[in-house]
Amino acid sequence: MTQPRRHNTRRTAPKAAPKPPVFTPSRNGKRSSKRRRCEHCRETFTAKRSTAKYCKPACRKAAYRARQKHEKQDFPRRCAHCETGFWTDNPRRLYCKPSCRTQASRARRVVALEALCRLGMEAERAADLLDTVGLSTVQVTLANWHNALVQ
Repeated sequence: MTQPRRHNTRRTAPKAAPKPPVFTPSRNGKRSSKRRRCEHCRETFTAKRSTAKYCKPACRKAAYRARQKHEKQDFPRRCAHCETGFWTDNPRRLYCKPSCRTQASRARRVVALEALCRLGMEAERAADLLDTVGLSTVQVTLANWHNALVQ
């Protein structure tokens, strides 16, 4: 025979009134409220961490983007292929436009093919080698051979 179910006899405490803002000591000894003003949208919010500066992730991201926009600077550069001047915000950029980058890559490939042919390799075999191992690997190998011959 089964016993009848008992109702929950556990009593819960009545809900307390909302607490006023908590004041905690900050690092410099002054009292600081957990209520803060967002550094981006200037809206008041309750901070969950002592280092919180923004009310929500969207404000944090917007503030980051605004800082990045102001911190970027343009660098004058000369294209490595056509040697025209251009401005860029990326200091590692070498070419003024994608077509110059493509033409420079093709020129490097032709130079590598000619070097392999001068070393006695057939043109078709040299082209297959470039396709399979890649241009950069062939360039490194050719440079190592050249350095070994010079020394």
